[in-house]
Amino acid sequence: MSTRCTTDASVLFNVNMRGAVDLVDCEEAKCSNTNICGDNLTDCSATCVSSIFVDTAMHAHPTNATFCSELAQPIAERGCSWKSTPSGAPVLRWSVQVLFSLIVLCIMAEL
Repeated sequence: MSTRCTTDASVLFNVNMRGAVDLVDCEEAKCSNTNICGDNLTDCSATCVSSIFVDTAMHAHPTNATFCSELAQPIAERGCSWKSTPSGAPVLRWSVQVLFSLIVLCIMAEL
């Protein structure tokens, strides 16, 4: 579920119904549906959140591990983010630093 369902913070969804790919899925996950929460929305207060809340939690830096671990089907911290990270950037930066250090050491050894 993401903000594609709605950006209206007053509309709440069952956070444990994952995988919304279209508006039909969004409608089914709404906490206002009696098949999810019954007639009393307070019964679902722990599982009903806005799509904005989910979007914010999944784009948090550092990762919001608490949010992901409290789901009915917990998400491991490694997968608890919708942010893309340049996976090769830290390794490349480290490799360039090591290479530069080796070049400097070779030059100094020849002096």
